[in-house]
Amino acid sequence: MRPLPIVLALTAGLVLTGCSDAIDTATKVKDCATLATDLASSGLNRVPTQAEAEATAKKLQDRVESLDSQEVKDAASDLSSKLEALRAAAASKDAAAVQRAVEDARDSARAAAETCGIPVSQLVPGL
Repeated sequence: MRPLPIVLALTAGLVLTGCSDAIDTATKVKDCATLATDLASSGLNRVPTQAEAEATAKKLQDRVESLDSQEVKDAASDLSSKLEALRAAAASKDAAAVQRAVEDARDSARAAAETCGIPVSQLVPGL
């Protein structure tokens, strides 16, 4: 009976799992920092202008494919679509639609912050 190779194999498996988790965490942190940078000028801490919503939605649409964490990618994609809806609502000049769209975008930002494990104020300053 040769227990040493079995112990080494199990240890290697545990180490690789630990490394994989560390890499996943680092990837998520990097992607969340990128998302926070993209949202810094979103205006979501107030009612964003149509131009702010459009610019941030575009920034996020362009960014989504470069994100490595699927969770952050999904959150960024959802937030991008909410900001696009906000842009459309602002273009329609319907105040009630704008307010609903702002709340939807903020809810999406809160969900993204939760995905990142950070307070929403770190993702969108002032929110």
